[in-house]
Amino acid sequence: SGINTGLAVADAADSFMGAHGVTGDVINVASRLSNLARPHEIIVGLDTYRACRHYFSFKPLKQTIIKGKTGQIPIYQLISTKVSAAFNVRSGRYVAAKIVGRDSYLKRLEKRIRKTIDGRGSIVNVIGEAGIGKSRLISELKRRDVMKQVTLLEGHSISIGKNLSFHPVIDILKQWAKIADSDVDALAFVKLDKIIRKICPQESDEILPFMATLMGLKIIGRHAERVKGISGESLEKLILKSMRELFIKGSEVRPVVVIMEDLHWADASSVRLLESLYRLVEKYRATFINIFRPGYLDRNTRPLTLVKERLSSCYVEELLQPLSDSDSKILIDNMLESEKLSRSVKTGIVQQSGGNPYFIEEVVRSLIDEAVVVRGDNGFTVTDKINSIVIPSTINDVLIARLDCLEAQTRELVKIASVIGRDFFDSVIRDVAEFIDDVDDRLEDLKEAQLIIARTRMQELEYQFNHALIQETAYGTILIKQRKALHLKVAKSIEKLFPERLYEFYGILAYHYNQGEDLERTEKYLIKAGEESLRTSASREALFYFKKALKLFLDKYGGVDDLEKLVALEKNIALASCQKGLLVDGLKYYDRVLERLEGNSSGSRVPETLKFVSDMLVVVCRLYVSSRKAKRGPDCREKEIFETTMQRNETLVIADTGRAFPAMIRLLRSADPFDITQTASGLRLWVGTGTVFSYMGVSLRVAKKFLERSEGMVNENKVEDTIAYNN
Repeated sequence: SGINTGLAVADAADSFMGAHGVTGDVINVASRLSNLARPHEIIVGLDTYRACRHYFSFKPLKQTIIKGKTGQIPIYQLISTKVSAAFNVRSGRYVAAKIVGRDSYLKRLEKRIRKTIDGRGSIVNVIGEAGIGKSRLISELKRRDVMKQVTLLEGHSISIGKNLSFHPVIDILKQWAKIADSDVDALAFVKLDKIIRKICPQESDEILPFMATLMGLKIIGRHAERVKGISGESLEKLILKSMRELFIKGSEVRPVVVIMEDLHWADASSVRLLESLYRLVEKYRATFINIFRPGYLDRNTRPLTLVKERLSSCYVEELLQPLSDSDSKILIDNMLESEKLSRSVKTGIVQQSGGNPYFIEEVVRSLIDEAVVVRGDNGFTVTDKINSIVIPSTINDVLIARLDCLEAQTRELVKIASVIGRDFFDSVIRDVAEFIDDVDDRLEDLKEAQLIIARTRMQELEYQFNHALIQETAYGTILIKQRKALHLKVAKSIEKLFPERLYEFYGILAYHYNQGEDLERTEKYLIKAGEESLRTSASREALFYFKKALKLFLDKYGGVDDLEKLVALEKNIALASCQKGLLVDGLKYYDRVLERLEGNSSGSRVPETLKFVSDMLVVVCRLYVSSRKAKRGPDCREKEIFETTMQRNETLVIADTGRAFPAMIRLLRSADPFDITQTASGLRLWVGTGTVFSYMGVSLRVAKKFLERSEGMVNENKVEDTIAYNN
């Protein structure tokens, strides 16, 4: 028989015949291999050989021509099952890969850091394909002596972070304040307060509440009072102002260098905040080094594109190129500490890698995994296996082969880690992998195999895949059913391990529960993530979460079973839309909410002008002639309708001023049966309407009349002060 491995296309199953058709080049090759095999013989193709060579013994056969394929292809005969299916990873396998071919880049980056120290900041974009060596270049830069003269801050974006509000910026603030991930809110707040007071002693009380709000920390006392009632665009501006002030003062104490890893995965709110900080490089000792993949600037990154245009004198772009053939061969020799590998093998590696240094490093490590080269007392030596090696054609093939070499439970541990993410806490991996024996030893094995690295970040042990491609490849090897189960386990582990600071994980929990198809918990955490994003003024991310939650809710219930939740979601979408500046969308959702609450979508057919005149006459007449009898308090439904209408009207003030005043008068008329001062926005409506009347020459007189009907809750002097303030 013949076996081949690759991508095939399966038709829908035939319910009558109980079968389905499978087509594709891989099927054709398998059929040809089957024709070549003798009775009781199994012949496999190249990709099958690569996938199984650690588990079975094969004999290479003479390359053959197969119909439909160009040239000769390698084929192998299955001999037997191997005694051991996994290699021993504890065998002196660690190899250092000294950086090669990047001296010119390093010199230019060092020059930029020295300019920063001298008072001239920069924005440096380091751009390159996956595996080209962006992170390695920055890692080498961090080891240079010049970096000891600056405050180095690093923000890390994660692959699922497009909608995690301010996650790389929060990373920077935690690092600056030395806040550990295990710190409870109270301790984190104390540490944040300490660093801000150290950098900005005079402005700390003004900056601290907004930085704490950005980080999602719970604040109390005078700090809570400072941010009370501030939301939307106003809150965003004050957060940006506070962040700028912190960086300005920080750069005056010591030059600041910010490294943003994987910026292509950052959320929109973080990019907008960074844009406001980039302008500091013209006057202050601050430099930003952004690391991202090609094409990022072309995809919805207007802020970064504008920076390139407006700050051209401070802007530098470093586009990392593949290694030359000679540098690629030097890298191979450096890793093996000798030049013993034959010229033909080196040439094959270089040609397949295309000058991608990570590809080269992984191929060399795979040679060590498979004992093609072994370390002895005098360094590495080449074994006879060199004659049968097949150099993989893609980095994905190399990584799959390396993962396949791992012992079964170690391989499972890697899969679990890949579900958690590129970075994963020691506590989480241990909790999720509770069924795996000897986790400590297996983590050590993976470190020695250079598949993961360990680090203590902010006083907590954390692991990271040595490259994002390893995590992506490992994740891709997991069966869909197993993925779902692992995502659910990861989510439950986070809930169990971080109950005191779960708000930091709302977006991540929504992602894991969604991947695990637990729709109820997905909806729950989408809503919580949206509310948390609104609280920190990350309106773009809030809008994403609420819209996704609304879609999930409508798909599940059709919007009829839980009117309260439907209204809450649509109100939050309206609010987030308005905060983002999408006023037309916001008004549309406010109108939709009011239709649901009032149970009337038909609307009046009375012309707008007549309606306004009628409302105005009724309001003014009631203002002067109505009874002074105390009014009742509004019920819950009336309060909600009033507050939603008030939010809609305040949006109209910005979006369509001409419609705003009639809408305010209409709201006053509709709310006449109850005391509106018992609502959160009642006083704003009285005073706001009175302020508009001021432009008609009757401001204080009318405003006082409004407030007389509020049962004397606010004295006349305060009314006059408020109107003066509004004017």
